[in-house]
Amino acid sequence: MRKAPEIPHNVFLEDRPAPAPRKAKARAAKAAEPSKVQVTVYLTEETATDLERARFELLAKHNVKVPKSSIVEYAIIKAVADIEALARDISPD
Repeated sequence: MRKAPEIPHNVFLEDRPAPAPRKAKARAAKAAEPSKVQVTVYLTEETATDLERARFELLAKHNVKVPKSSIVEYAIIKAVADIEALARDISPD
């Protein structure tokens, strides 16, 4: 695939700004997304299966394709929103 030449300034219409190069637009769009960090979590086999099942159900029944990370992030946000309920539910007592 040939690389399109980049024109440093708008040669034809001097009074208008030159359009941003495509790569710069893509970088700007990516920069607008929140940054992510990688974490490792350990799940029981049953919970991992439930996660896969949820992902499949979102795709099959709701036509929503999401990565497992998005499902886990949603669950964490919901869990920490009510920290008292979380503490009560995971407490070993």
